Amino acid sequence: MGFRGLGSAWIAFENLEIPAANLIGEESQGWKILMEELAIERVVATRAQLGQALRALQIATNYAEHRKAFGKRLRDHQWIAFTVAGLATRLDAAYLLNTRAARLLDQGLGKAARLEVAMAKLEGVEAAWEVIDQSLQILGGIGYTKKYPIERILRDVRASRLTAGSTEMMRLIIERETFERLRDPAFRGEFVGDELRGSPIQRPDRSEPSE
Repeated sequence: MGFRGLGSAWIAFENLEIPAANLIGEESQGWKILMEELAIERVVATRAQLGQALRALQIATNYAEHRKAFGKRLRDHQWIAFTVAGLATRLDAAYLLNTRAARLLDQGLGKAARLEVAMAKLEGVEAAWEVIDQSLQILGGIGYTKKYPIERILRDVRASRLTAGSTEMMRLIIERETFERLRDPAFRGEFVGDELRGSPIQRPDRSEPSE
């Protein structure tokens, strides 16, 4: 459907012995390492999808600037103007969520920033999907053809709602982390962390999640 230049294959290992010198991390800690890297993937991959969405919106606004319907430019129709305003606002908000999550990961706060990472991934891919879908809508029928790249962007970005943790999984993580954070005695009113220090609320360490 999408990412047609990227293939996939099934790999199976049977009775494979790995030399101790090639061990990454500690034995039986592979899941922990995977989760640490997955947080990075969620932020970085989502950033790419937001870039795709921005490109789609650029195409749509350029089209609306020059295309005329019912005697005036598309951009002069109120529903087009309001749609673009909403898409631009949501896209920028998603960028800010993504930037904050990236900053927290850079500070080594991976486990403590699970909420921020999940929020960035959820809103990032859902915002990207809406922006691209509505950008295609602005173009109308021609947007569904290969004359413009939005149809390819739409196919490629659809996968981001499944990979690195699905939309549904992100909502489950956000729900769990929100309940725990808001019920934390240390909670001081900063729903998503202490922005003055640039870090989330510190709380007792917990075992790794099972997502």
